[in-house]
Amino acid sequence: MTANTPIAVIELNIENRGGYVYVSSEDVPGLHLWGDDIQKVCQKIIPAIKLLFRLNRGLDIEVMPASSPNEFPALIAGCSDDKLAERYVMYPAVAA
Repeated sequence: MTANTPIAVIELNIENRGGYVYVSSEDVPGLHLWGDDIQKVCQKIIPAIKLLFRLNRGLDIEVMPASSPNEFPALIAGCSDDKLAERYVMYPAVAA
């Protein structure tokens, strides 16, 4: 496996309920983020995934969103049911 070969693809569930944004994933046990500012919540997604992969699987990884996290507020605003599924791709961390 090379650093360019994904080791996992996870799906996040992003919901807007009552003015709060909730992020969770069945693929990453323990991933539960929420807040009233979607930008701040989205900034915490990648660090949380990296930490949980290290704690749950003993893996240091790099995380890349399938689409830009900057698009999430517009996507959430455009969803009629205020739900969005977003994918992230995990790669082995490259030693510095």
